[in-house]
Amino acid sequence: VKRGVAKTLRASLSVGEAFAAFVNRGNVVDLAVGIVVGAAFTAIVNSFVNDLITPVIGLATQRNLANLFLVIHCAANATLACKRGTNHPYGTVLQAATDGAATWNYGNFIQTVINFLLVAMAMFLVVQIYTNTFLKITKKQEEETTKVCEACQEHCHIKAWKCKWC
Repeated sequence: VKRGVAKTLRASLSVGEAFAAFVNRGNVVDLAVGIVVGAAFTAIVNSFVNDLITPVIGLATQRNLANLFLVIHCAANATLACKRGTNHPYGTVLQAATDGAATWNYGNFIQTVINFLLVAMAMFLVVQIYTNTFLKITKKQEEETTKVCEACQEHCHIKAWKCKWC
């Protein structure tokens, strides 16, 4: 029994050591930083859409995007004269929900799609900038370490007097 306990204790310590090594490798820390930055970026995009884009769309449609909805079912005990569709007496989704109406909130969906498209476009641009910058740095390093062989036009090390094919 003592040997079994000692073996279990050693195995659990090795799992703990493996987990500590995994955390200390930096991948977890990088992931955590990425999640925090992503959450902050999402908050910025949400504010951009809600505070800048939505009011402009509201000027064009004369309604707030969040208040664009269809009433799909009226409650039997509705206090207002509930009508299905867009010709309803409710000014907001909250008023309709309070009155017991079931709604289809397509304005919220449009707002979420705008958020997604803006986040996707921004992330695409960040990846493109990073990739282009990284490729330029890699090409500069490659150009500095290689040259073209005068005899066969193959690439070889810059300090070589002939390439491996000549």
